[in-house]
Amino acid sequence: MRAAILLIGSAVSIAPAWGAERVSLRSLVAEPRSYLEKLIRLPTMGCVDNPKGGFICVEPVGGQMLRIDASALGAATGLRIAERLIGDCKGTANLSSPVCRVEVEITPRSTHRDMLETSAGSRPIVVVYSGQIDMFDVKARR
Repeated sequence: MRAAILLIGSAVSIAPAWGAERVSLRSLVAEPRSYLEKLIRLPTMGCVDNPKGGFICVEPVGGQMLRIDASALGAATGLRIAERLIGDCKGTANLSSPVCRVEVEITPRSTHRDMLETSAGSRPIVVVYSGQIDMFDVKARR
């Protein structure tokens, strides 16, 4: 990661020069609290407009599930994705649709671990909450 050194009075601060830190889904599931309040970019996940409000992204990671809950769609999200969210990617039944797979950029605000009941039994889940989510087509990398 590139960094810029900022001189503020007599203090020296190192800050990212641009963009979000790329984080693997496995890293986020293992240590979700270490990413709180940091802008992060996640690889491909299934994401939909939640009919109950906000947006949900879900992806299996090892024997667990990762779920991102966000209340607002960010301005960096392209028009094509926004249109899919009100069409083909509306509702949790569409989470596994290939058209709903996007890269995700969030700033986690809080997180918790829980159990998810599935037809195959209970499965651990890590839930990460973010006020805003930006979504990018997999091919449209910055």
